Parts: sequence; structure tokens; C-alpha cells
Amino acid sequence: RAQASSNDKRNVVVAMTEHGVLHVEDGTASLHLGPRVGQFFQECLEDNKGPFLFSLVLGTVSVTVTFGLVIRQILRLRQAPAGFLRQSYSRMMVMPTAWAVSAILTLVCPRSALLSELIRGQSEAFALYQFMQILFMILSLASTPENSSEEAIGWGVIHALNDGGPKPHLAVPPFFCCCVPCFPRHLMTAKLLLRAAFLVRQYVVLEFLISIFGLWVMTSAPAHLALKMKSWSAVVLKASAMTAVYGLFVLYKSTHDLLHDWRTTKKFISIKFVIGLTLVQGMLVSWLMHRFRPPESKCLIDPTEPENHEWAIEHCIAMLIAVESVIMVLVTSSAFPVEEVRLAKTQPFAFVEMSLEQVRDGELAYGEVTSSDSADE
Repeated sequence: RAQASSNDKRNVVVAMTEHGVLHVEDGTASLHLGPRVGQFFQECLEDNKGPFLFSLVLGTVSVTVTFGLVIRQILRLRQAPAGFLRQSYSRMMVMPTAWAVSAILTLVCPRSALLSELIRGQSEAFALYQFMQILFMILSLASTPENSSEEAIGWGVIHALNDGGPKPHLAVPPFFCCCVPCFPRHLMTAKLLLRAAFLVRQYVVLEFLISIFGLWVMTSAPAHLALKMKSWSAVVLKASAMTAVYGLFVLYKSTHDLLHDWRTTKKFISIKFVIGLTLVQGMLVSWLMHRFRPPESKCLIDPTEPENHEWAIEHCIAMLIAVESVIMVLVTSSAFPVEEVRLAKTQPFAFVEMSLEQVRDGELAYGEVTSSDSADE
């Protein structure tokens, strides 16, 4: 939303954006990302001291509890036998830690909102990739005997997944969940498993590159260009994230029956539920802020645009994320328990992936021979 006003015979346009306030004065645009730490504390302690201190205390306590729970879980995991699964389970603690850090950064200074967004996005991509690696590792454990050869692991995985016969492996959310009756049934192949893994991996790479590029653009490029590039980057990342989730759903559905005892549903939900919750709470907080925030309050309000509540909304959401990081670490610890690590001795993801690549090469070679024989006949 943009508003035009006349101030000392100057043409001033103020536009509300997702990441700040865009000021256009006499054709010159500038993007205000929010007050700095000193100004922020001074204004909020003078104007809105009670709620401001409450949000800081609640956020700080929540983040401290999150750090304590993360350390406790990592220490418990370190008591389990060393191995690749223990390493991956420990890395799942990165996401709640990163979300807690992003929350406290925004609570202390609203100008940190862009950096906090980058931290949360990259930690989500990292968690999805770690979950994919865990799926492949426990899949090899559940489908092949211990100490199997490299190629035997790949063939064992494919045979175990095809034990129930052909299935509509590609009819899964978020794109084709309603198309199960019309999708063809087919056997799982190593090529399809590797493609699903690629869909997850591409999101990790794009999230890392585009989020850093977006932060650089917002702080360095001209304001109008920065907002346009940031919007396009968000669209590309959203499409990449949806594609990665689709690849994970292909893996999840294909392995669900075989890995039922490993509680893969709980593992997947532990990653995505807080992300979905933040989308809903963002809209709810925005509605509540515009409806009930006192108009005379100056804390986190741009004086040139008093109707813009974006900084205050970011602050409230950061407080909620700090609280939710406690829930996140509890759910993640329950979904990736120490007991599973003690019972498992898995192969590394790279080893399982290489084995599947050998199986894929064998499938392609067999397909070429079959096509050649058909042509000769």
C-alpha cells in the first residue's frame, strides 16, 4: 500500500513492504529496515515499557531453555555408539537452535529481520536434507543384511521397496495428491530414488545462494530494484521448496510401510509443523496488530507512516518463534530418539547413494540391451 503526501512542497510517497518501509521523495527511493538498537530500546522503554520488557524476557527465557534442551539432547546422543546415524540425529538440532537465534536477534533489533529470515530458511533446507539422508540410511538398514556389499545394498533397497508390487509412487503431495486413481502404477527404481534425492538437494543449494543474494540486494541495490529482486527470489525459493517437499513425499510414501517402526511420519511432521504454524500466525498477528494496537503507540512505528505496523508485527512473531523453538526441540528430540541410534549401525548416505547409482547404471544397461533385442526381432 502506498500513500502520497505533500510536505514542505516535496512529493513524498511511503509504501509498506514486507521487509521495511519504502520512502520515495522527489523521485529518490530509500528503504528503511527499522530503528537501530539504541533508538529501538529508548523509544520502546519510554512508550511501551511493560509489553516490551515482557516480550524480551519471554523471548530470552525461551531461547535459553531451547539451548539447554539442545545441549541435553546432544549429550544424550553422545552416549550412544558412534556412527553416521548419531551424527545425523545430532545435526537435526541445528534447526531449533537456528530458529531460536533468529528470534532473539529480531527481538533485540528489528533491523535483523532480514538476517533472521535467512537463518531460518537455510536451517530448514539443512533439516530437510538431513532428514532425506536419514531416510536413505535407515532404508538400507531395514532392507539389507549387515555387512552387505556396496552393490548388494542398492539391490536390496529396490527389492524391499517393490515387495508390495507396483504403486503410484509419484501421486503424492503437494502437487499430485488428488491424482492417485489416474496415475500409473509402477515399480520403484534406483533412478527414481536418486531423482527424488536430487529434488531435495536442489533446494539446499538454491536456498543458500538465493537467500544470501536477497540479503545483499536488500542492503546494497537501489530500493525499487531491491524489492523487485527480493520478490522474484522469494517466488523462486517457494517453488524450489515445494519441489523439495514433493521429492521428500515420494521417498516418504515409498518407504512408509518398510520403515513404519522408525516412525518416519513423526520425523517429517517434526520438521514441517512449526513452519506451517509460522505462516498461520503471521497472518493472525498482522490482523490483531492492525485491529487492536493503540494508535498513539510509537514503539516500532515509523514516524513518517504511523499506520505501518510491519516492524511491530516482526517483533511479535519473533517472540512467538522463540517460544515455539522450545516446542520444536522437544518434538525433534522425540522424533529422533537416542534409542534408535543405539539399535542401529547404518551405512553413510554417500555409500547408499553410490550403491543406488550402480543399480541405476545396471537398470539403464539392461534397458538398452532389451531395446536392442526388440529391435533385432
